[in-house]
Amino acid sequence: MTTGMRPPSFGPTVGTVRKLPKGSGARVLSHVPLFADLPQRDLRRVAGLAEETWFSAGHVVVEEGQPGTSFYVILDGSAKVTKGKSGRTLTRLGPGDHFGEMALLDGEPRSATVIAETSLDTVRIKRVAFRKLLTQEPEVGLRIMAGLASRIREYERQLLG
Repeated sequence: MTTGMRPPSFGPTVGTVRKLPKGSGARVLSHVPLFADLPQRDLRRVAGLAEETWFSAGHVVVEEGQPGTSFYVILDGSAKVTKGKSGRTLTRLGPGDHFGEMALLDGEPRSATVIAETSLDTVRIKRVAFRKLLTQEPEVGLRIMAGLASRIREYERQLLG
């Protein structure tokens, strides 16, 4: 929260939520580690769930402690990630950065707050739609789990030497 200014507002996105142009969602999601190991066919299925959403500067995109309902990739603009009642800034995010991937998987409460610092253009995937896709296409979920397991193994190798 910036000093001397009103608190960030909660509320709707600005503009119209719309589906992404064909093919662009798969390109964006291919750079996200959670989806990086998916073949193009599966990546297009996940991208078919994506919506473009806009937030004005100062809007809270996700709030710490609230249920995780969506995943986001930033297309344009910047946001800050804050933690705790003090609103301590942990990091800043910009184009290509993403947040909320755990929300797709477990829906647990958010571990931090993300606030748009400028107008923010994002790709959003809602957890409800993602889970529906996984029940209809279990192979997509199995491939995502295999990718997660591979990354966990790599982290273990780095930690344990």
